[in-house]
Amino acid sequence: MKHGILTAIGCVLGHLAHAQTYSAPGMPLHLQRGLPVVSALPPKPPTKSGAVAQPLSPVIPRFWHVPDSVKLKAAKPFYQFTGSKLTYPANTMRAEIEGNFSARLTVMTDGSVGSVIITRREVIGDAVPLYYARGLTDLEAEIVRVMKLVRFEPGAAADTITITSRFRMQ
Repeated sequence: MKHGILTAIGCVLGHLAHAQTYSAPGMPLHLQRGLPVVSALPPKPPTKSGAVAQPLSPVIPRFWHVPDSVKLKAAKPFYQFTGSKLTYPANTMRAEIEGNFSARLTVMTDGSVGSVIITRREVIGDAVPLYYARGLTDLEAEIVRVMKLVRFEPGAAADTITITSRFRMQ
């Protein structure tokens, strides 16, 4: 019984395949009516290093210029964006690295982040020594990558700020 159903399905699929100019995976698709082949998603342009470009952040206000009473509310878009883009690197997870990392950002007059320097590391708990060095390097690289994606409002002068990020394994 199963063999008969599979044969019938195979015949129907074979007939449909020929009727719609079926092409095996990896083989070119030839259209009978001369219609152009359109990709479902346009390809993202590669960067200089060959990696796919990451989308930039929305323009975030320079929250360090506002009074202390509204600073936390003004900084919320920054922390939401960075929190959504930061990923815990695999080597960092293997090393079980947790803690607080401070980064000094130079915000240029056009709102882009010019440089990111890790200024302080507070590693909490017992890290696995085998993966510790690589995990720490990967985590710092991830912090730099995400901070470089952030775009702030343009300003009259360049600013230098220090941001602290907390990493906890769950």
